[in-house]
Amino acid sequence: MDALFEPFQVAVVLTAGMLTIMGVPLFLTFVSGLLIFLFVPALLCIPTLRKAGFSAWWALPALIPGMILPMLWIFAFIRWPGDPD
Repeated sequence: MDALFEPFQVAVVLTAGMLTIMGVPLFLTFVSGLLIFLFVPALLCIPTLRKAGFSAWWALPALIPGMILPMLWIFAFIRWPGDPD
């Protein structure tokens, strides 16, 4: 049963450690930076992907730092399902 909760316990300990070391204002700045620079680009990809005929799941690689540029490169040169050609 402990193995089931181990990843959650690690996340809680890491979060508590970050709060202790950085303080609340710096921690909130860190979390808001993650939201802005990771999740917003991924969310902005979804309407473009749907318009091109792709699944919204293609936006998941955008959550990995550094993967959005290779993803856009691949997206630019593959055949689009929504393209009539």
